[in-house]
Amino acid sequence: MRLSKKAWEHLLEHAKRCLPEEACGLLGGQGDWAKAFYPVTNALHSPTEFFMEPSEQLRAFKQLLRDGYELVAIFHSHPPAPPIPSRRDLERAYDFERRQPYHPGVRHLIVSLMNPEHPVAKCYRLTDDGEFVEEELTVEDG
Repeated sequence: MRLSKKAWEHLLEHAKRCLPEEACGLLGGQGDWAKAFYPVTNALHSPTEFFMEPSEQLRAFKQLLRDGYELVAIFHSHPPAPPIPSRRDLERAYDFERRQPYHPGVRHLIVSLMNPEHPVAKCYRLTDDGEFVEEELTVEDG
């Protein structure tokens, strides 16, 4: 996935502002090019898990569509942990009954803030088999 520098900076500001809680939000763009970040409140206010506040998630998604984008990625942070999907992340992203992701084709961006001055980000695609597969992530101008 390619991530615009502006979206990356906006995402990091949000994530740091939410510390010590996990931050979350949506990334809009086209194809594999995420151009805009839409922050959403973590309704759980937890440092180890997130659940997007439903009305804010809907508002963010509607704004993303009004801006002419499609949903490219779902973002959340891991303040005290590496950027590796947890079992809870999988449970919230994958429909075990239908054996498919809830959002096929949408990537998952996880940012570790173990050291807030040196965040580490990883991007994943969730397969139909329920496996998170890491994909290349680049931050680019534009």
